[in-house]
Amino acid sequence: MTPLDNKIILITGASSGIGAGVASMAAARGARIAAHGRDAGKLDALLGSLPGEGHEKFSFDLADPSAKPEELVESVVKQMGPIDGLVHSAGYGRIEPLKLTRAEELDRLWRLNVSSAILMCKALRKPANHRQGCSVVLISSVAGLKGRPGQVAYAATKGALIAMVRAMALEVVRDGMRVNTIAPAMVRTALFDEMSKANSGETMKAILAEHPSGLGEPADVGSMACFLLSEEARWVTGATFPVDGGYTAS
Repeated sequence: MTPLDNKIILITGASSGIGAGVASMAAARGARIAAHGRDAGKLDALLGSLPGEGHEKFSFDLADPSAKPEELVESVVKQMGPIDGLVHSAGYGRIEPLKLTRAEELDRLWRLNVSSAILMCKALRKPANHRQGCSVVLISSVAGLKGRPGQVAYAATKGALIAMVRAMALEVVRDGMRVNTIAPAMVRTALFDEMSKANSGETMKAILAEHPSGLGEPADVGSMACFLLSEEARWVTGATFPVDGGYTAS
């Protein structure tokens, strides 16, 4: 396994889904996890399941208009020390046709999916807040790479992350930092289970057919994230990695 011994890794959206999968895999590789989420109870359950020691929880609502994402970074540094890696897995989105898209929905999507990532990276760039070789991994989506009806707003935010890291990587390289994105396709999470219940069997069959290698698991995204967080990826920056079971190949 790719070692992450004693690295302090901040993971947003760690209480469920992909974020929880990344947290489990990083902890198994020796990292100390700064687990972020809105639900303190879920974070307690996550920390209780993680291998290793020195993990901490940080309950914070990045979608709150009054929230300052920089304060999350500062809190982690104050409690745990300079950060070695950030995985921004917190995000929001739903299938919604363009004709029903509302301004307030756009604002919330942009705030959580994009603005919070930019502002956390801004805070992380301060010399006192990160260690040399710090790696940022933003969880984007295949929606930012391949069009699909009903995803205009969501795709816009995920595409923004993909464009953002190319520019950001060139700025933060002088600070000894790397920035990359992962673009997963459909992953089996609680959100997928909810979608399965809300859609017909034919719809779900069509979705499965778009993934030649089948649906993913949180661990599939976690493996890529752990690689990008590690020293083995020291020459990798400004890139996007589809982890999609062949979705974007079709």
